[in-house]
Amino acid sequence: MAVNKKTISYLKLGSVFALLSGFFWTVSIIISQLIPSVLRGSASLAFFEKAKNYSTFILIKDWSNILGYLCFIAVIMVFNHLARPENRAYMSWVNILILIGLGSALYEYVEAARNFLPMIDTMSSMSIEVKKIYARYLFYSSDSFLLWHLTACIWFTIVSGLAWSNKMIPKYLVILGLLLGFSNGVAFVGIINSDRALIDSYQLFSLILIPLWSIVEGAFLWVLAKKL
Repeated sequence: MAVNKKTISYLKLGSVFALLSGFFWTVSIIISQLIPSVLRGSASLAFFEKAKNYSTFILIKDWSNILGYLCFIAVIMVFNHLARPENRAYMSWVNILILIGLGSALYEYVEAARNFLPMIDTMSSMSIEVKKIYARYLFYSSDSFLLWHLTACIWFTIVSGLAWSNKMIPKYLVILGLLLGFSNGVAFVGIINSDRALIDSYQLFSLILIPLWSIVEGAFLWVLAKKL
């Protein structure tokens, strides 16, 4: 890693946006714990019945996720810039991979935030049969963030694995990254098997891991920028 003004600016950018992405994702996870479980997954009859009463919470959750993903793009850019020459090819591959997953998640949340209130208003006047058909349509037209969790699992696992031999990076930070990779893998398996318990376990696990990783990562990058 060449030490120059460009590298220092990348480190500072990564520090700020690691903290911001962690903050917005933590807000989203906290809100998810405050709303009924039927509002956390795919649309259903129960979703249509309860969603209007929690519309503010749901919109804040969706927009927090959108901002979190946008901030995380900067973190991916920084990691790609800081990659050691021997890891450049691997980092390029996993960074492109996670950007694909991130793009799919961003699309889902933007569509949800844009259509949520009009959808609830329209559904309130429709019959139960129509609501069932619409819920089924939404279920099959969404990947339920499957691609995001798969690519995040791969990204955190490989990036942390490559960082294990880097003496500049504290081992506890690497371990936190590996745990995030594992937790996203749990979410992926939970979505594949429609296992609500696994998905809820991921959210509770992430409530600790995401803010902890973002604070530690942000502090590490900032201190490193000041040292160079």
